[in-house]
Amino acid sequence: MPGPWRKFGQRVITSSTLFEMEDLPASLAVVGLGAIGVEMAQAFSRLGVEVTGFDALNTLGGISDPEVAASAVEIFRKEFPIHLESHVTLEEDGSSRILVRSDNSDVSVEKVLVSVGRKPNIAGLGLENLGVPLSRMGIPAFNQHTMQVGNMPVFIAGDVSNRVPLLAEAADDGHIAGYNSIKDKNHCFCRRTFLGIVFTHPNIAAAGTKYSNLNMDDTVIGSMDYKGQGRAICAAENHGLLRLYAEKSTGKLVGAEMAVPDGEHLAHSISWAIQRELTVFEMLELNYYHPVTEEGIRAALRKAAGQIEIRESGPDIPLCHILPQECME
Repeated sequence: MPGPWRKFGQRVITSSTLFEMEDLPASLAVVGLGAIGVEMAQAFSRLGVEVTGFDALNTLGGISDPEVAASAVEIFRKEFPIHLESHVTLEEDGSSRILVRSDNSDVSVEKVLVSVGRKPNIAGLGLENLGVPLSRMGIPAFNQHTMQVGNMPVFIAGDVSNRVPLLAEAADDGHIAGYNSIKDKNHCFCRRTFLGIVFTHPNIAAAGTKYSNLNMDDTVIGSMDYKGQGRAICAAENHGLLRLYAEKSTGKLVGAEMAVPDGEHLAHSISWAIQRELTVFEMLELNYYHPVTEEGIRAALRKAAGQIEIRESGPDIPLCHILPQECME
């Protein structure tokens, strides 16, 4: 919470206090449209609250792919106004309302939800006494594969490490740290493929390497616009974009970002394929039922396959190497 905003008292809330409200406000400004911010903005909007969203970035939900971001913004703007690349200030507006000023819009609201990130709760732990380098946020240097701080008998786990503040990652951190803390020597653990999901409609999700971290010199992108996806059309949820990333030289799938129906499930399947180091061609050999939203993955894979340098000839279905007569039998 920015210090000057604390003077507004209970009219400015966070994700830690919003569920303590006994009544819904008539109007709400959401400052910060990351995962929590955009989830809460959509939820309050669907509960009948007049919501306005603001973010200093030109994206929402943590999306780094500009085309996926543009698709998501178009979808969510149909539910509530969104002002991106906006720096916000708060002012008193009458006896009880708050005037939210930004670079391109002013709005008067009953409450403001501040969702601009969290800081690790490390005050008072004395980490500065460990004798190891600390980050700008005061986190000691540690090995993510052992969770050991320096070469000391000290281990770190969970959100306090500020590595990836997600429950699944924190659980793995705890397992690794706990395992190594009771062993005579450290064991090095492989980390699972990154998976991030925002529980909006449609889901925003990412798996593996995000667009912002790709080596574009060795990357091909296959996309699927869900405006034309069969199952999504039948469910009247045909909107959003899926983008898959693969290595141009090898065909290996490396990542994906999306804002699509059932994205939480698609992202799981894609993350499993990435962790198993499957190529685009190997994924195309797998079964895709009809009609399901997963068919969009196959469509994106086919677009990526046509750009890969080692493109393999032949159909998606693997050929069986037996004689025609044996096939007939």
